[in-house]
Amino acid sequence: MKHVIYVDAGFSNGKGRLACYDETTGKAHYKASECKDSFRCEYEAILYALDRVKDAVGGDELEVRIDNEVVVKQLNHESGINEEDVRKRALKVWEWCRKKENKVTFVRVPRKENKAGKILGS
Repeated sequence: MKHVIYVDAGFSNGKGRLACYDETTGKAHYKASECKDSFRCEYEAILYALDRVKDAVGGDELEVRIDNEVVVKQLNHESGINEEDVRKRALKVWEWCRKKENKVTFVRVPRKENKAGKILGS
């Protein structure tokens, strides 16, 4: 079975917002965050989403849908990560994937199709 989650983040006025939508279960999650910019919020949102679905996924295949092309390329090892704090977040994501021992793919979706973005109002 393939488990699908959508992830999005927002950042304005010095505040971050993280959201994920689990298409498989229909559950949505939202959280405020202390991330320092929108790019880092994207990574925080992915980690937040993975933590929300860890019990539901089991050994299933997991597809994480994100509208940030750079983040998707970085997590798919198609692009480098130059900043140390961002690299540490990516390493946490990859570590989660290894621990779960299931196939995790990161897929870019257009912003209009990102169901987690609807939670944020974007």
